[in-house]
Amino acid sequence: MKLGAHLGVIVTLAAPALAQWAEPPIFDDPLDVASGSFVLDATPNINPGPDPAFGANLGGPEPGTCFFPDVGLGNIAYIELATPQTTLSGINVYAKNDGSSFSFRRAMQRFTLLADTDGDGSFETVAVEQQIDPDYDADPNNQALSAEYLELHLTFAAVTASTWRCEFEQGAAIGSFEGIRIIEVDGVGGGDCACAAHLTGDTCATNTNDFFAFLALYQAQDPAADFSPGGGINTNDFFAYLAAYQTDLNNPDCPG
Repeated sequence: MKLGAHLGVIVTLAAPALAQWAEPPIFDDPLDVASGSFVLDATPNINPGPDPAFGANLGGPEPGTCFFPDVGLGNIAYIELATPQTTLSGINVYAKNDGSSFSFRRAMQRFTLLADTDGDGSFETVAVEQQIDPDYDADPNNQALSAEYLELHLTFAAVTASTWRCEFEQGAAIGSFEGIRIIEVDGVGGGDCACAAHLTGDTCATNTNDFFAFLALYQAQDPAADFSPGGGINTNDFFAYLAAYQTDLNNPDCPG
């Protein structure tokens, strides 16, 4: 199921109930639709769609939130996402269950982030896997300020990729409305450098050295030259890198 084509009509919207968070979701992180990401595939019948997990507003019963269908206790719902070539060293997950009165309906019990680091179309790299107490208030890693909310800040060794897969394991089975509620998933960059075309040296700066380094990677068909979704190294990656390079040159934080 290909779901990215409609993103031209999406606008970003702050997630609901920001007062519930110790550190609220952001809407310009590396996984956000505002940063150029788009959904490649997802569990069918997410309401109103998978994109709100990455900062989009598709309306629905709780704008800025997505509801997975009931996939069964212990089973996995997923979203696969394409981004520009991105290095992540953390992921922030925001969710909400329906509380103890409803046996923690809408909860998950595990989150996993996987990456396709070699561009072969399979998600062979597990960036992080985290078990979660469906009673979010009892989870020792939860930073949220209200019992029904989940706020996780997960860190891991830096992973670089342009396609990612988020897996959410369902943690409730009480009857109706069991599917997981996800409010936001934010990627945390792998370092202080926000210059997408920066490839060489320790200083966060983009210059001709980076351009020639990319050309060498591109000619060698190195996975590090994968700057566009879809896997493999081709002309789409070349033009995507040129766009990133020009953006960096116009960014005062990426001096040449």
